[in-house]
Amino acid sequence: MASSDNPIRPSGPLRPGDESPESGVVVVPPRSDPPPAGGNGARVVTTPLVIDLRADVLVDAMSRGVLTHTRDAILDGRRPDGGGPQAQLGARAAALPGRLTPHRGARTGHLADGLTRTKITGSTSRASTRIEPPGDRVVYVRSEAKLGRELITARGAAAEAAERAARATVRDMAEGQGFAEDRGPREADDV
Repeated sequence: MASSDNPIRPSGPLRPGDESPESGVVVVPPRSDPPPAGGNGARVVTTPLVIDLRADVLVDAMSRGVLTHTRDAILDGRRPDGGGPQAQLGARAAALPGRLTPHRGARTGHLADGLTRTKITGSTSRASTRIEPPGDRVVYVRSEAKLGRELITARGAAAEAAERAARATVRDMAEGQGFAEDRGPREADDV
């Protein structure tokens, strides 16, 4: 993993597109041409540009972006896909005592806070995870989805949140910034 304290040291010849978990993806290979005969002319010298681009780190950042966005949207009464406000509550649900918010899916905040990213699986070159509701809210989330009210989505504004997180992470990787490895499960209120 590359960082400002741990610069990448090529272990052999590097070519554009090469990758390894230890060194990253080669963008510019090293080159040092011998001086031209007779001393006239130009000599090309480059140092390698290697970006430590890791799928597991990108998936971590993107899932955190989606968790934060989805949690905030549910608590604020917005659709996580960015399609406007959540559907109105029925009179009976709105009248329940102890409601944390007047918004659908956020009576106590348990659903929003308990959204969970599963453990990241895969490798540094291919990784995946899932965003899931708390176990006791799965039936509610599914019934809302059947009515066209998705509380968990990877479309629209949620996709944009993931994209922003990915862009920021790639920028940090390209600048050689270090990053913490976090492949474990993560809840929305702990992001």
